[in-house]
Order: sequence, then C-alpha cells, then structure tokens
Amino acid sequence: MTDLSTTDELFFADTALSRDKAEAMTGDALSDADDGELFLEYRQSESIMFDDGRVKSASFDTAQGFGLRAVSGEATGYAHASELSEQALARAADTVRAVTHGHSGAAAVPLSQTNRALYGDDNPLSLVPFEDKVALLADMDAYARSLDDIALAGDVLMVKDPADLDMRGHPRGNLVDALSAPSDAPPRIAFVKGPMWADAEPYMDGLFAGVMEKLGDHAHEVEMTGVFDDALDCHATVMMANVRANIGDYCTEHADKVRAETVRRYEQGAGYSAEDYVKAIEFRDTIAAALDRMFDNYDVLITAAAPGEAPRDLSNTGNAVFQKIWTLTGVPTVTLPKLTGPSGLPVGVQVIGRFGHDGALLRHARWIEGAI
Repeated sequence: MTDLSTTDELFFADTALSRDKAEAMTGDALSDADDGELFLEYRQSESIMFDDGRVKSASFDTAQGFGLRAVSGEATGYAHASELSEQALARAADTVRAVTHGHSGAAAVPLSQTNRALYGDDNPLSLVPFEDKVALLADMDAYARSLDDIALAGDVLMVKDPADLDMRGHPRGNLVDALSAPSDAPPRIAFVKGPMWADAEPYMDGLFAGVMEKLGDHAHEVEMTGVFDDALDCHATVMMANVRANIGDYCTEHADKVRAETVRRYEQGAGYSAEDYVKAIEFRDTIAAALDRMFDNYDVLITAAAPGEAPRDLSNTGNAVFQKIWTLTGVPTVTLPKLTGPSGLPVGVQVIGRFGHDGALLRHARWIEGAI
C-alpha cells in the first residue's frame, strides 16, 4: 500500500471531505501566505487497567481531525477541528486567511521537502491480540509485588525507543543497580501531612504516630504549608482544563460511552479560562521548586497513600487526594502496604522522592520497609 493510498483510506474514504476538495480549499486558503500546511491526524489509543487479578477497565478510542496553518511575514494563523468536513475546513480557512490581509510576498528561500514517512503501515495496536495483552498485564500484576520487582520492571520499561517520537529522550533507569547499592547511612525522613490530611480518617493520626515511633530520630514531622496550601486547587485547574481541551468532543458527542466521572470533570472544566490554566501551570512550577527545596534537608518524604484503609470492594480505587501534589509536580513515589486499618484492610505508607531520583527513592523505601 502506498503512502497516498493509505492517506486516502484513513482521511477521505469514510468522511465528508474528498482529497481533491481538501487540496483545492487548502490552496485557496494559503494562496497569499508565505508558508503553511494542512496537517491531518488519525489516532488510535488503547488502555487496559489490570489490578488485583482482574481487568478493571478497558477502552479503545479513535480520533481524527486536522490543523491548518498559514504564515505571512511574522504573523501566523492556526485553526483546527476534530471533524473532517468541507464546512470545518472552510471555517478554518477563514480563520488563517486573516493573517494574509494587507500582506503579499513569497518565501525568500525554497522550502525543504518534509513529506517523509515516519511510520510503517502496520497498526501496532492490532499486532497483539487483546487476550495476549491481558495475559501480559496479569503476569506483571502477579510479579511486581516487591521493591526488587518494581526496579526490574522499571529498568525493562524505562528504555528509549527510537521509534516512539513522543518518548522522553533520556529516561532515567538503572533502578536495579541503585536499589542494590549500599547505603552510607539511614535516610533523612520528613513526615508531611499537607492540605490533603484534611481528608484523612481520624484513625490515621494514631497509625502514623506509630510509624514515627519506629523510625525514631531518623524522621521528623515537617509542616507543608505556604504555597502548598493551594496545591490541590492548582491540580484541579490543570486536570479539569486538560480534560475539557483534550476529550471534550467525546464528552459532548458520545456522552453515553464516557464514564459519568469523566463527564463531570469535563463540565467542571468549563469554569476555567485560558488565563486560569496558564496561571496554574506557572504556579505548578513554583510548587515544584518549593518541594525540591525540601529535599535539600531530607532524602525522602513520607505520608499516607490514601485517606484511610483500602476500599472494601473493587468498585473504585478510593480517594486519590494523597497523590495529587506528587502527580502535579512529577516526583516519584512508592507505597508500602505496611499498616492495617480498623476493618483489617491495608493502609499504605507513601514514600516520595526527589524529581529524577527514582533509584534513590527505592533504596530509601527499602530501609523504611524494614524499619516499620
């Protein structure tokens, strides 16, 4: 199959837009521009969540759309849509054509050719049967039950894949070596409660008082206030705005196929403006910087992994409030299920490490695991 025939099949065979019409409308929209392009996107994604010996959720999504860009002098116009139709392309053309008003000219140098194939014809999602994917997750679920398992699995997964253009250039691995490296001294541990402790069950204070007693002089309780007081609101702004921007079309056009919780987050995202989002992103960096400074005096932080003991059934995974600050700032964490709640269900001690120090986190977590 040629590149053009693949393009025709993906973008024009079952849509309200023909290739000839797309070329003509794009040419007309960019006729007075110095540069520009029509970018067509067809994306499929699959997600399978496997926990405690069973598949908890599975989803398969297909999205397609386009982006149209025009460059005129120092001005750039861009428009995009999640549907492929003449009407959508016409609206986009009107938007980008505005940057050419009052300007005419040509590119000073010939434009380089960039239409090269980056991907093969095979769809990687269809190469492995669903049953085999579930079997692999079952093996991982049964295997990754200790710090050694996590280190080994992490080293296997945290490897640069040259074929994955979205992957970080330098993933941090070597977890097995870091975990097995000798420690010069016990870790310096800070016990933090932070704004999330307001959701903790009453018995959590007593459980963690016991943890602190076992850790002795190696751990100190440290206040997590100041910029952290608004960290949960910052996380909500970033998450809700991203939900609305990235999967808003699904929530409006296919609400019956989207979980009610996701629709609720989409609706909540309507209350955030672009200014709110930009300010939240900037504030996130402030929070991350303040968090990083805490590691100047401590090797790891510890806190609860959840407001209380594990849920009684598998209908939900509980309240994730104790993960939000670490998710927002991108620091590594690991949970040690060392405590027991009043119903006999496990309570996790969450250990948080410095950004980029995953191996050191596992090594310090091993010491804490043995101490408590």
